[in-house]
Amino acid sequence: DADPAYEILQALRHDPELGDAPDGGIVKRGRTGLLIIRPLAAGQRYGFTGPVTAEEGVLGIDRQALWENRVVLCEGSTLRLSNKDAVQIVDALAAGTNSAGTGTVALDLSFEAGTNKSQPLVVSNALSLVADVEVVGHVDGGYALTLPVASAVTVLVCNAGQTLDAAKFKASALFPNRSATFQKVTLAGGPYSGWQALVMAVSDQAAADAAVWGAQAGGGAWETSGNWLADAVPPSLASQQALFTNAASAAVPVTLAGEKTLGQLTLMSGSGLGYALSGGALTLAELGQAAPKVSVLSGAHAIGSPLRGDQEFCLDTRSNATLTVSGPVSGSGKLLVNPASSGGGLTVLSGANAHTGGTDVRSGTLRVIDLAALGATEFHANNLQVGPGTFHYTGPAAATDLGLRFASGTAGRPAILRLDSDLTLTGPASLAGGIFAKFGPGTLRLAYPGTNQFTTSTGGDANSTAVWPANGDAPAVAAGGSTRSFIDEGKLVVGGPGQAFIFKDELDIGSQDRGLGDYAHAASMDVIGGTVTVNGYFGLGVNFKRETGTSTYSTLNVYDGDM
Repeated sequence: DADPAYEILQALRHDPELGDAPDGGIVKRGRTGLLIIRPLAAGQRYGFTGPVTAEEGVLGIDRQALWENRVVLCEGSTLRLSNKDAVQIVDALAAGTNSAGTGTVALDLSFEAGTNKSQPLVVSNALSLVADVEVVGHVDGGYALTLPVASAVTVLVCNAGQTLDAAKFKASALFPNRSATFQKVTLAGGPYSGWQALVMAVSDQAAADAAVWGAQAGGGAWETSGNWLADAVPPSLASQQALFTNAASAAVPVTLAGEKTLGQLTLMSGSGLGYALSGGALTLAELGQAAPKVSVLSGAHAIGSPLRGDQEFCLDTRSNATLTVSGPVSGSGKLLVNPASSGGGLTVLSGANAHTGGTDVRSGTLRVIDLAALGATEFHANNLQVGPGTFHYTGPAAATDLGLRFASGTAGRPAILRLDSDLTLTGPASLAGGIFAKFGPGTLRLAYPGTNQFTTSTGGDANSTAVWPANGDAPAVAAGGSTRSFIDEGKLVVGGPGQAFIFKDELDIGSQDRGLGDYAHAASMDVIGGTVTVNGYFGLGVNFKRETGTSTYSTLNVYDGDM
């Protein structure tokens, strides 16, 4: 689950005790990590016989590293070709595992910088195309995505006995300004003479101008041309943008009769005023090289229509704005809430959502009343990722197998979890850089029966906090923020059978307002089993202060296990 990449360098071999029975091969998991399997040094070879399966994230291969192995791509995963100068060879390829034939996989070609030079994937034996295949590229040696204009790029080569259906391939929606066609040809000459090849031609496609809504008072149907200033309904395209401004009242209705595709929807109105979209679904598709998004610049707006995104898509609400999404959110993409590291507003998810790419809040506040709003739990490591903003849970006491990752990334700017009631997480929890803070009266129980590792940024004395911005942003230390992770109120419960909780660097139980006033919050931490390790400062009551005869105590209770 970490960026950017890991490489396998060992000579992985077949277990001789298995004899001729195939071994289990390799399974790649983790949505964000890239695993690259490269050829070994001279005289070495991979001896394992099982398949290499990409369940999620990106699997990278180089040249003949897997020339004797079957590669399986599960829906939503990517196969990255890591060499622009030599073909990448696999014994067999299965693109997709869903027998219903739904979903997509991605094939990521390596292009030479500034040119269209690349090399194809060669499948020596069996080819199975169950899912659709989106083709994209990257600049060789890096991670920047690209899809250069080119008259002929060979994407895939396979033997003549396989079924190669050009209709299963399309250009990645990451580049809606590119149009691609695919054609199956028979190679003449060379080492693969007589084999089939899939050739891609890429051309430019101009992006459409933003369509501006004109029915600011009474609202109306999206499909009515007179409701748009240009007296024309905008086409349903990934390159299309739509702009809604100056709503005359709260919840001005906009109804959609059918599904619409947009690259960006922008909403802006006066304080407390806004639009309410309902009816047909909105699919957010990539606009150029920027993530597709709903951008809420001001006002209070609502979307009751279903939302879908099959790549990373954004709900970008500014600090003086509110967006409530009650329609179901679906698709394989990650939902990114308030992508900037500061200045986000209030985004409320109240629907039962099914997106499988996880949810990531970077700034401002994401508020949910039901954990079903965070999408499907098929991925457990980072279902919810919180940057220097706030995740606010307002529902009843609940338990979930969602994974939680704090990732503020900056010392002194915590990722914030605010709980109005108790929340138990049985999925893995981790902290990757920066610090975290828990607010609210609810209890946070981390119950994953494995390793939960919190790696924080080191910091100095932080026995005070400030009244933070109402929009949920985490302030820097200079603005009253903290340099230690801390539990401000309520309770943190860790431990359990088989659990290892590792906290690197600093943690405080309890906090106090900036200025060393008399007002302080009591908090507690319970250890109920397993092993809890704190590799640094552990502050229990370091924020205690008594000035007017009222004492506030924070507590640590070790009921079972080792700390």
